[in-house]
Formats: sequence, structure tokens, C-alpha cells
Amino acid sequence: MSILSMKRFDRIQGRLNKIDYSLTMDSTKVSTLRTAEVTLTATEIVGTDAGDLGHASGATIVPAPGAGYVLQFLGATLIYDYATAAYTGGGNDTFAQNGASAVALSTVIASADLLGAAGDKIVQLVPLSASDQALTANTPLTLKSTTAWTQPGTAAGVLRVKYYYRIIVTEL
Repeated sequence: MSILSMKRFDRIQGRLNKIDYSLTMDSTKVSTLRTAEVTLTATEIVGTDAGDLGHASGATIVPAPGAGYVLQFLGATLIYDYATAAYTGGGNDTFAQNGASAVALSTVIASADLLGAAGDKIVQLVPLSASDQALTANTPLTLKSTTAWTQPGTAAGVLRVKYYYRIIVTEL
């Protein structure tokens, strides 16, 4: 390698080292990707108390992360494990971020495609493809129904929610 090539190589290597250094971040400022699972019982599916699917705020899937953080919904797989009878009367379900006003984060799942079905169902949810979504710091991710589900008497199915999200440091 010529001296000119060596100098050029050293200059490029120096730039790469600066880039590598600039990408090294304080671990408290790194956004964290998470996956987890929550199971909603028959009582939580038809309930209207805080934390239940039929409550105005919906069932809390991911609790509020605390001041200075925002949750970003990345997707979910909903697994309805049907048992004995289908739930009735319920409305469409969607992932939302609760704040001063709920912000829909996913497409809507039709009643018949999940909890109103007379058999096991698996549904994949992806984030809405809107060009932008206003998020509110320190608010939970919830699964909401537009209308509360009702217990026909023998429905015992559960809903397993496998979800993917990111905790983003906002420093706000």
C-alpha cells in the first residue's frame, strides 16, 4: 500500500471511529424493545371495571412507563382460546393509547373475528399506517372494545395477548 493510500485509510478509519463513538449512547437514553404476554380471563373480557375490556379505558396491556417516557405500539398477536360458548354483544376491539383522549394505534378487529367467534381464533394486529400519530408520554397501552362484551351464561374462553412495543426516552 502506498503512503498516500495509508494516509487515506487512516483518515477514513478515523472518521469511522468518530461515527462509532457518536453511536455509543448513555444506556438510560436508549429506547428499549419489549415483548410480553397478558391473558385476559372471562371475567376481564365481560367486565366493565377499571382494567377490564369493557371499561371506557379498556384493559391495560402495558402500564404507563413513567415521566419522561412514551410507549410505541409495534404489533400484537391475539389468541382467543374458545371454551363452551362465544361471548355476545361486544363491539369491535382495538389497541389504543390512553391519555386526555384515546388514540387508536391499530386497526379494528371485527367482533366475529375474535371474541364473538364460535371457535379458536388468532389475529395479528399491526400499527396504523397513518403518516403521523401523536403520542402522549406516560400513558398506558390498552385493548378496548367499542361496546362491552356480555356473558351468555357459559362462555369461558380466554384471550392471550402477545404484544410488541418500545419504550422511548423522551426526556420531556
